[in-house]
Amino acid sequence: MSFTDFVSTISNIVAPARSSAPPAASVGFSPAPRAEAAPAPAPTSFTPAPPPGSPTSSGLGISFQTAYTWELLPEPARSKFLALRDEANDVHSPLDDLREQISEVRLDLQKAGARVAQITREAVARLDGGDQPGLNAEREKVARLTAELQRLQARFDARSAAWRSKHVVVSSLEDYLRRAGGPFEMGPAVAAPVPSKGEGLLDVIARVRQKVDRLREDKQAIVDAPVPASQAKAVAVAEIERFAAKGRPNVVGLVDGASSINWATRYELAAPILGPDGRVTAFAGRDREQIDVWSFLCWLHKDQIVARVSAEIDAVADDASALSPETRAKKLVQASEALIAAEREEESAVMAALAAGYVVDRRPDCDPRAVLNIVGPAPAAAI
Repeated sequence: MSFTDFVSTISNIVAPARSSAPPAASVGFSPAPRAEAAPAPAPTSFTPAPPPGSPTSSGLGISFQTAYTWELLPEPARSKFLALRDEANDVHSPLDDLREQISEVRLDLQKAGARVAQITREAVARLDGGDQPGLNAEREKVARLTAELQRLQARFDARSAAWRSKHVVVSSLEDYLRRAGGPFEMGPAVAAPVPSKGEGLLDVIARVRQKVDRLREDKQAIVDAPVPASQAKAVAVAEIERFAAKGRPNVVGLVDGASSINWATRYELAAPILGPDGRVTAFAGRDREQIDVWSFLCWLHKDQIVARVSAEIDAVADDASALSPETRAKKLVQASEALIAAEREEESAVMAALAAGYVVDRRPDCDPRAVLNIVGPAPAAAI
C-alpha cells in the first residue's frame, strides 16, 4: 500500500459515523511508495578494504574491496576524492535513522486509526450518535501523527535525492580509477570563470555547462561525419574481391579425371522452430551444404558488380561533409582537448560556488579527470 493510500484509509476511519458533512479532503502529500523511497545502500566500494593488520583483514570481518583505488591519485586529487566520498557517506548516514522513525510513526498512526475505528464501531453498536469519550483526542492524535509522517517523509526524500546526486559522481570516479588504472598526474591549474556583468556564480556554471554541451555536440558531429566515397568504394571492392575469390570454381579435378566441378559451397543450418515457452521444439528441414551462388556470381561478374556498387555509392556519398581517417582522428583530438578544458572550467566554477555557500550538484556524466583535475586516460564512456 502506498503512503497516499495509507493516509486516505486513516482519514476514512477517522471520519465521524453517519455524519452528513462531506468527507475530509485527503492530505496533499504524495510521496513515492515506501518500497521505492528507500535508496539502495551505498556500494561496498565506498569503504575501501582495511590495511593489513586491521581486525577485518585478520579474519574478524569481511572485506569487499581488495585495493585502495584512490591511492593511484596524486595529491591534492587524492584528498579531494576522499572528501567527496566522505561527503556522500555523511549525507547517507542519517537515512537509516529517518527510515526507522518513519516506520515507528507509521505504526503509531495505524494504532491510533484502529482505536478511532473501534470507538466508532462501539458507538454505532449502541446507537449512540453523541461524542464518545476519547474519540476527539484520538482524532487529534491521528492528525498530529499524519503531519509528523509527512514531515519525516519529506526530509527522507530530500536527503535521498541529495545522496543520489553525490553517490553517482563518486561511483563514476571510482569506476574510472578502477578501469583506467593510472598513471595519473595533476592537471593544469584552472581559474574559476569571471562572472559577466549581471551574472551570479550559478549563472556562470549554467553558461559554462552550455559551452560543454556545445562542444560535446561538435565532437559527436565529427564521429558521425560520413567517410569519403573513395574510402567506401575501397571497402566495397575488398568485400566483392573476397566473395569472388571464394566463388572461383575449382576445375583441377576435371583435369585429373573427375566427373564434376568442385563448386564453392556454403553450409546452411536448419531454422529452429520455437515453442510457446521460447524453447526450440523442432527444426525446419535439415542442415545442408549447397552451392554458394552469390560468391560464384561475384567471380563471374566481378567488374559489373563493382561498377554498379560504385555507382550506388556515388549516388549517396557526401564528400563535402566527409572526413578522411586522418582528418577525423586529428579533429577528434582537438575536440577532446577543447572539451576537457571546458569541463575543467566547469569544475572550477562549481568549486567557487560551493566555497561561497551555494548548493550545487555536479553533473552525473562529468569527466572524472575534470572533477579531480588530473591527467590520465580518457573515460571508457567518452566518445
